[in-house]
Amino acid sequence: MNLNRQAFAQPGEFAVGCNYWASHAGIDMWSDWNREAVEQDLQVMAEAGITWLRIFPLWPVFQPVAVMHGFKGERIRQHKEGEQWTEDWSGSGSLNEEAFAHFGELVRMAQARGMKLIVGLITGWMSGKLYAPQALLGRNLLTDPYAIQWQVRFARQFVSRFREEPAIVAWDLGNECNCMGEVATAEEAWNWSNAIAAAIRTSDGSRPVISGMHSLKLDGRWTIRDQAELTDVLTTHTYPVFTAYCDQDPLNTMRTVLHPAAETLLYRGIGGKPCFVEEVGTLGPMYCSGEVSADYVRSNLWTLWAHDCRGFLWWCAFDQGRLQQAPYDLNSRGSEYGFFTEQRAEKPEMGAVREFQQALSQMPFGRLPERITDGVCLLSHSQDHWGAAYSAFVLAKQAGLDLEYRSVEQPLPDAPLYLLPCINGANSISRHRMTELLQKVEQGAILYISMENGYVSSGFTEYTGIRVVNRQKMNEKKELLINGVSLPIRADYELRIEVEGAEILARDSRNEAVFTRAAYGAGSILFLNAPLETCLARTPGVFHGNNIQPYWHIYKQLKDILPNSRAVAKSDPEIAVTEHPVNDGERIIVAVNYGSARQARFKLEPGWAIGRILHDPLEGAAGEPGGLSASMKSNDALVFTVVKA
Repeated sequence: MNLNRQAFAQPGEFAVGCNYWASHAGIDMWSDWNREAVEQDLQVMAEAGITWLRIFPLWPVFQPVAVMHGFKGERIRQHKEGEQWTEDWSGSGSLNEEAFAHFGELVRMAQARGMKLIVGLITGWMSGKLYAPQALLGRNLLTDPYAIQWQVRFARQFVSRFREEPAIVAWDLGNECNCMGEVATAEEAWNWSNAIAAAIRTSDGSRPVISGMHSLKLDGRWTIRDQAELTDVLTTHTYPVFTAYCDQDPLNTMRTVLHPAAETLLYRGIGGKPCFVEEVGTLGPMYCSGEVSADYVRSNLWTLWAHDCRGFLWWCAFDQGRLQQAPYDLNSRGSEYGFFTEQRAEKPEMGAVREFQQALSQMPFGRLPERITDGVCLLSHSQDHWGAAYSAFVLAKQAGLDLEYRSVEQPLPDAPLYLLPCINGANSISRHRMTELLQKVEQGAILYISMENGYVSSGFTEYTGIRVVNRQKMNEKKELLINGVSLPIRADYELRIEVEGAEILARDSRNEAVFTRAAYGAGSILFLNAPLETCLARTPGVFHGNNIQPYWHIYKQLKDILPNSRAVAKSDPEIAVTEHPVNDGERIIVAVNYGSARQARFKLEPGWAIGRILHDPLEGAAGEPGGLSASMKSNDALVFTVVKA
């Protein structure tokens, strides 16, 4: 078979599906095989419109290798559990042929229904339980050479056997394999990932290799950049409750819903590889009702599609609450979060998927063009990367901006706006990178810097128009006064500053400058003397509903001085808009409502006119002088086009 390794996760494509374990047995489906039950599962999913599945060969079932020990613990024989000893050291003799046959049945049943499969190869961690062959129990599965040797053998053998199956579109390293053991260094994590990725490519160079990892970082042991180096497609597993700062607000409100898109764009920007949401879920009725969960699904589908996040795979296909075996009897949280019940009845979440797919099928275009972005959020060393990135994304959306991400170590892309949120520590940004950034500003760009407890290169007063007089540790909240509103911001430290040429945009409760703007060449530098983004990341209730507070006015100051590249403007902070140029004379507009049902108004910039209404669930969108008015449902989207007048 000659498949293109880049055939999966192409720009503008969007895969919708789920992770699959059989409804009758869950994780034990391979040792408790029931062909009829699996076929019924696949049929129900196919009839509901699910075409993408992520499936898992449970490692110890497919490679049940055991070992005999001799003098002083020396390994003298290897075999399959329950069978005779063997001298086979290649790995093929350790495989469970019956399990392989069952896997082949599933693949062919999926193929008959037009399904596309992502295979998570090293499934040694699942739903809170560690799984490993008997010979490897007690070893560190990520660093022990003997354990890695058997994983490499398994990956080579498995991929070789199924590489001719057209239903399989990608190989996943495994399910959250960074949970299978502890690594002391990033190099150990790199070595494990490289070993498995190389084993896959040795047997099949035609399909992409997918990361499948859980919670990668910019710095540390399991990093975005290392996974991007070694795999073709990155993945996020965006459960709100397991990700820092994402469990602050109700599930169907703006900050929580924007988490999957923000994290996926962060991985893509830092890694330079496609990224999709490989796992997402609301974890069942102890977290929210089925209706709220459906809202979360619906608004996430529209958001991820609009941001070219390539895919959305729900966890998981079927509820597992009635299953008695481990891990289900111990992990109550991991049991009632399917698209379907154990009896295969459709749940509200699946209904939201149906609505979305039906709407996409009626769009008069194939792939959605890439959105217009306004700026680049630059993440620096020694800071809370995720807190700064996450809040910056939400604030930008509220203000009507669209961001992408980079690290300060990466080459600077051309952009009209750069953000350095919450710089912290002595190594915030190198002198040479800051010099490059200032050159961009001299040529007309805008630079925004917010301060946590960081340092930048010499010349600070020259380019910001302020002078640091003193520095102190804080024991109270800072009050920021902007547009007549007082906004509290908690900070550990603050700079005492004097203005030397900068314009004061906001003051604090002591009437001292806290937000300033200074001209620098043809551009501007705005400085906020407060850790806005990380403070908000740690504060519940500031981004939604009646408690919403206008911190986004700070980012609105950035938008107001940017050269306008947009055709549509909005003023409601709980509605976000993306613009997708089809050509010079037409754009697709995707507006998502992250709040309650409301009347929305969109203002057109001069020279633009309303084109076609492509998705309007309440069928009430209507043109009005200079714009468009529409009734919008909660957690739903409006899609229309604008054309050059």
